[in-house]
Amino acid sequence: MSAGRWLTVTVLLLLARVVDVALLARSPVAELGPDLVLLVVVAFALAEGSLAGAAVGVLAGLLADLTPPATGLLGLSALGYGLAGAVAGRWQRRARYSRLAPVTAAAAAAAVLCGVRLLDSALRNGETSVTSLAASVPTAAVLALLVVPAVLAVDRRVGPEPPEVLRW
Repeated sequence: MSAGRWLTVTVLLLLARVVDVALLARSPVAELGPDLVLLVVVAFALAEGSLAGAAVGVLAGLLADLTPPATGLLGLSALGYGLAGAVAGRWQRRARYSRLAPVTAAAAAAAVLCGVRLLDSALRNGETSVTSLAASVPTAAVLALLVVPAVLAVDRRVGPEPPEVLRW
């Protein structure tokens, strides 16, 4: 990925994190577990593949670990989002032909992230609501219908232009 694309990824991740923490966490839909950061990771994983999805996921996880309210072990969110990005990147080829590929990729990525969050809860001997974690999978799938195309449209609009062919 180019430097301009990494800048786009970083800005979109920061924006998604601010919306997650400032608006969605304090709203009545917080129990459904919407995670816009995960959907940004899924969008770039679908656009670039598993390797770039994992890299964007690690960046998103480090951002989640370093911004308030940071809970849990440092780096565990980076592992979770990185794995989620790698899993979502497996649907890259299918995303070109199917409108449901972002839905399945987001659901699979959310399931992976739920597993990592359950592991985090077990390591900390904390109490985690399994029902709220389970609700985040269908929520991610439904929101993927709206958020993933919007993120990809922003990426196409802001991203670098393809090089022009020189004509003599």
